[in-house]
Amino acid sequence: MYKRSIQRLTQTYLTLSLQDIVNTTQITTAKKGEMHVFQMVEVGEIYATTNQKDGIFRFHEDPKEDKTSEMIEHIDSSISRVRRLLSESGGDNEKRLLIFLQ
Repeated sequence: MYKRSIQRLTQTYLTLSLQDIVNTTQITTAKKGEMHVFQMVEVGEIYATTNQKDGIFRFHEDPKEDKTSEMIEHIDSSISRVRRLLSESGGDNEKRLLIFLQ
């Protein structure tokens, strides 16, 4: 029950105080709230860092899914190779393109 509420908060907020997490999820104490968040981070259900001095959690995206720029570079590189091959090939472009893509 608490896990689902905490996961929703991580999708809505970038930062949130421990007290806000406790109040929103109706966890009974700050200690229990902190324990729930730390357990979820430990098993990879959420990604967060904390400033324990201020009691603030900063939520992060799944680092495994944060490969957007790498993927864009890969696609851009592939498009450049296809363009180069097409310009060098002269005739029979479709056949060569299909071979390249396989």
